[in-house]
This record gives sequence, C-alpha cells and structure tokens, in this order.
Amino acid sequence: MNAYQRKITSALLIATFLTAIEATIVSTATPAIVKKLGGIDLISWVVALYLLTSAVTTPIFGKLADLFGRKKVFIVGTSIFLVGSLLCGISQNMGQLILFRAIQGIGAGAVIPITFTIIGDIFTFEQRAKVQGLFSALCGIAGLFGPLVGGFLVDYVSWHWIFFLNLPFGLISMWIIGKYLEGNVGNQERKIDYGGAITFTIGTTAILYLLLAGGSSFQWNSVMTYVLLIITVIFLVVFIRIQIKHPEPIIPIKLLYYREILIANLVSFLASAILIGLTTYIPLWVQSVLLKGATFSGFVLLPMSIG
Repeated sequence: MNAYQRKITSALLIATFLTAIEATIVSTATPAIVKKLGGIDLISWVVALYLLTSAVTTPIFGKLADLFGRKKVFIVGTSIFLVGSLLCGISQNMGQLILFRAIQGIGAGAVIPITFTIIGDIFTFEQRAKVQGLFSALCGIAGLFGPLVGGFLVDYVSWHWIFFLNLPFGLISMWIIGKYLEGNVGNQERKIDYGGAITFTIGTTAILYLLLAGGSSFQWNSVMTYVLLIITVIFLVVFIRIQIKHPEPIIPIKLLYYREILIANLVSFLASAILIGLTTYIPLWVQSVLLKGATFSGFVLLPMSIG
C-alpha cells in the first residue's frame, strides 16, 4: 500500500466506522433518550428511520458517484451525515430526533457504497479482497464497541454526545478525501435513473411503514394495510421494469441472475434482521425491566458482537 492509498484508506476507515457504529451506539442510549424526550411508542422509529433512509439512498448515491465522481458525492453525503448528527444531538423532542435520524441516514447511504467504489478505483484486483476484509472487520469492531461506547456516554457524559462525537472525525475524513482523492469522472453522457429512484423510494417506504406501524397505528386487517401493500407491489414492480429497460439503472437486475450474488444478499438480509432486532430491543429490556445502566446493557450485547 503506497502513501496515496494509505491516506485515502485512512479517511475511508474513519467514515465507515462512524456510519457503522451509528447503527449500534444508539441502541444502548435509546431508553435514556426516551426518558428525557418522552415518546416510548415511537422508539422503534429512532432506529428504523436511519436504516430506511440509508437503505433507500444507498443505490441512488452509488449511481450518482458513477456519474459525478466519488469525491463530490462522498463529501456531500458525509456533510449530510454530519448535519444530521448535529441536529440529532440538539433535538428537543422525539419527533425532531426521528426526523434528524432520517437525515443522518441519508448521508450514511452515501458513505458506505462509495467507500467500496473508491477501494475498487485505487487498488488493484489482487489487493481489493484484503482491503475489503479490513473494512468488513472494522464494521465488526464498530458493532463491538458501539453499545459499550453508547452506554458509557449515557451513564457518564450525556446522550447528546453519541451524535456530537461524529463531527470532528467526519470533518477530518472529508478534509483528507477532498485534498488527496484524485478525480475519476469522464465525459460520458449522464443518464440519471430518476424514475427508478422515485419508484424505489416510494415502494420501499410503503412496505417499511407497514411493518413499523402495522398493529399499532392501524390494524393489520384494515384498509390502510391493503393500501400500503398495493402501493408497495405497484411501485416495486414498476421499479423492476424500469431497471430492466434503463441504460444506466440504479440497481442492475442482471446481477441477481448470478447465484453467488443472490445468495450472498439473501444471507446478509436475514443476518441483519436478527442483529438489528437484538441490538435494538435487548438494551431496552435490560434498562427498563432489569433496571440496569446503559453500560451494563452494552456488556450484555458484547458476546454477540464478539461472535
């Protein structure tokens, strides 16, 4: 790894760690946040909105990076993430926190895919597997330390700092990328898949809102449930048709024809569902039922993270 690669990799590692740890650091702090801001019925939205917006914007930012360059989109995405972090830290009620977490998630949706794209740009084919392994290991470390760091900050400092902590490190990452990353945009004609972006956003939002609010805000066997299901099916079907026909789709559907890619994504989906569920609700149970501190709930999650 030469000097240029080390500089860019260090910046990417910082940004990746921030976005990865943000998914778990909030889990141990959520009960304390609810105690301060109220709105326990909205607790799932604190995590879900971050994941929703990052999931929706990940393929969109990935495509924009192909069209406008990695540096510009990375800096814009990281800026959005840091603005969302700052706003989360100064939230005065649960509604504001949920909204600002959504903004934070939009920025996170840019950092993760562009990080791996830049790796592909600056490393040779033989080097990529080792470097990608390094970033994957970092995500595991973030999952390991996130609950502990969140619990420590809640018990001994303030829950606000789980968001403020992102600011100095994020700015350092942006500065390094802005100064050292070489441009890589050609003069190709730009064909942005606006239709795919809109239909993907609406369809994904509808199904996730159904899963989040169903059974609480409205009954499962209700008109709202069927309306959301219809919206989901219509827009996702249209999205797939657009992806098949568009010359530069957000998600090339043909990739899923490869068994290795399809199975890997399916396994990742199922594993993530389990991990996110555990890291979200175990701290709530430990702190609200067992009446233990936030740091203790972080230690409860530690064996899972190590595994």
